[in-house]
Amino acid sequence: SHFSTDQVFKASSQALDYAEKHNVKRVLDIDYRPVLWGLAGKADGETRLVADQKVSQHVQRILPRFDLIVGTEEEFLIAGGSTDLLGALRTVRELTAATLVVKLGPQGCTVIHGAIPARLEDGAIYPGVRVEVLNVLGAGDAFMSGFLSGWLTEASDERCCQLANACGGLVVSRHACAPAMPTP
Repeated sequence: SHFSTDQVFKASSQALDYAEKHNVKRVLDIDYRPVLWGLAGKADGETRLVADQKVSQHVQRILPRFDLIVGTEEEFLIAGGSTDLLGALRTVRELTAATLVVKLGPQGCTVIHGAIPARLEDGAIYPGVRVEVLNVLGAGDAFMSGFLSGWLTEASDERCCQLANACGGLVVSRHACAPAMPTP
C-alpha cells in the first residue's frame, strides 16, 4: 500500500533513493490493502486478498530495492502474482535477494534466506505466542517493530522472530492497539 498512488509512489521512491545512496537498510512491509488500491470498497476494509495482476506487477517492480521484505501469506501471493504460496515466493526470489519473512498468523513466522524450500516446513518455523485474540488491529505493526528491533542489531533469525511474535501477540491480546504497543 506504500506504493498504491502516484504521490506515495514518488515519495517512497525518493526515500529509497536516499537510503540506497547512504547505505541505509531498506525494508518493505508489503501491507497489501485492496481498499487503498481501489479494488474494494471502504466497507470491505478488512478484505486482505483481492488478486490483481496490475498490483502484482507494480509491487514486483519495487521488490529488488529492498534488503528485507515482510508479509503475510496473502501478501506474498499478491507480490508473487500467484495463488500458490511457494510459487509466489519463488517469483519474489527471482526478483530480489532480500531476506523474506512470511507471517503465518498464530503459527508464527518463517525467515527465508536464499532459495525457496520445497515446503515451508523444510525451513525453521518460529512459533507464535498463544494468546486470546481480542483485536487484530496493529498486530502487523507490532510484529514488524519487534522483528526490526532484533534485525537492525543483527540478532539471530530466532531472536528476531521471538521478538516479533511476542510484540504481535501482546497487541492482539488487548482491546486497543496503540496503548498496547510495546515500548522499550
